[in-house]
Amino acid sequence: MPKHNISPTPFPGQAGLRKPKDIGCEDGWWHTHEQNEISQLDGNLSDFEKAFLDEMDKKDVERKDEEAETKMLAETHEQTITYIRTSLGTRIQDLTAERQVLQTTINSHDKLLVDFRRKHATEIKTLVRIKECLEVEVKTKSNEATIIHDMYSVQIKRLIDERVLLQNQLGKAAFGALVMKVEVPKHSEAAVMGKSVAPLSQPPKANSKRVAHSKNVHTGLPKPAKNSIHQLHEFFNPGNPYAMTSSLSDVVLIGIDFENTCNIKSGLTVETNCEAGIAILDIREMKKASAGKPLRTFNFVVGTPPYVAETSNRFVFGKTIMIEPSRLVKRIESLVPRGRNVVFVGHGVTNDLLALQALEFRFPNNLVAVMDTLQVDREMRKDWVGSLGELLRVLGCPHTRLHCAGNDANFALEALLLLAAMRFEKQVGKRRIVDDLRRIGRQELPDRIDPWVKAIMRRAG
Repeated sequence: MPKHNISPTPFPGQAGLRKPKDIGCEDGWWHTHEQNEISQLDGNLSDFEKAFLDEMDKKDVERKDEEAETKMLAETHEQTITYIRTSLGTRIQDLTAERQVLQTTINSHDKLLVDFRRKHATEIKTLVRIKECLEVEVKTKSNEATIIHDMYSVQIKRLIDERVLLQNQLGKAAFGALVMKVEVPKHSEAAVMGKSVAPLSQPPKANSKRVAHSKNVHTGLPKPAKNSIHQLHEFFNPGNPYAMTSSLSDVVLIGIDFENTCNIKSGLTVETNCEAGIAILDIREMKKASAGKPLRTFNFVVGTPPYVAETSNRFVFGKTIMIEPSRLVKRIESLVPRGRNVVFVGHGVTNDLLALQALEFRFPNNLVAVMDTLQVDREMRKDWVGSLGELLRVLGCPHTRLHCAGNDANFALEALLLLAAMRFEKQVGKRRIVDDLRRIGRQELPDRIDPWVKAIMRRAG
């Protein structure tokens, strides 16, 4: 029978064995004594008790095995947890480092994007402006194509009309020859051989309608005024002692300019390239506070389709008017008011007056003066300049695309206003007059028609 360890689990009614420390004995003695006691007990136990002890031993073994297994599993779980914690900690540290690297990269890219936008903002705006200007140019080219088409249509129509007229004239000439052949008597053969005969018809008389001078028309070429400063006071400052009369205090100023005047003097035809510019300023309108921009400007062109297209694109104050040579002078005369005193204004205006004379323009009697801005500048300033462009720069007048008749007529009129403002600016009580003159003389260029110049002025400002 096996020996049982009764010390950890005593059977019922049996007191537990005392340990060596309780009786003060050595371990070796206790071991021998314990074995003797167990041997004695085994002999005194019943079968039930022995079976109970065997069952208890078996359960102790199972319990110890379960404890060992549980301890092993606990150690394994602890190792797994430690490993997972270590791995997760390492992974978290790696992910944190990667996140910091990515955040640094994102910040760098954001900074680069901001710098790129700031650096290229001007270029983007410039490209947008260039796009807008190109769109305007495309529209301008379309207008040029339309103008050329219309000009060719007009020429074709005129040639067709001329051909019909020539056919009619040929028919009339043939009929007249046939009638003459029938009516000539036989005895007139000697006249045909060399004797004098009466002419069949008289040569046509010259058209005297525009040559004859009316009582309402000047008989000679008007001359620019030599007392320009006095007349400036008459126009804009009639109460000043410099003013001589009051007849000029309520006038209409008309700026005039012609391009290619030599062609006009040689004779105006459909193939003659020339421009005529007219700018009109009513002094009454200028004195109104709400007048805005009282200047009205016209640009007329005569000539070949390429010339018409080119000059039409240069005029900045409106739309160029294509006109036939025979109607040009009548159109100019229609712009001159008959019931008001008028003053012609130009820069080097004598040449423009000669062009009007070549067109058989009838200078009206209500033309009371002619002002030459070149002469006014010479009288007012010692360091006077010759060209209109230089004078406009000195006066601070916005200008562009000179040598276009309509533009030059407008700018010459504005130059006269600014010269008058320069004359009056030091006089007491003339602040409002000076402000009105400068407001009109320095009006902004119309950016709708001239976007390039307007964009340059904005960038410069």
